[in-house]
Amino acid sequence: SAFLVIPAASARLVSKTFFGMTVKSILLGLGSSFAGIILSYFCDLPTGATIILVMGVVFGLCFVSSKTAFLRASSR
Repeated sequence: SAFLVIPAASARLVSKTFFGMTVKSILLGLGSSFAGIILSYFCDLPTGATIILVMGVVFGLCFVSSKTAFLRASSR
């Protein structure tokens, strides 16, 4: 279930429209999956757990990015 929820939650943080959220969610899911598989292969780690770990890192980056943008906009 984390494989479905994390990309959508990440995209929600950085999108303004539903269409943008849908496209970003798909791209984040594909990119995170690919990066997780590659990292799993080279570090000899379990693939599923590595993909979810990468998705968690992406979510954290989106969270920090959205909060930083909010703080910059509210200080104007």
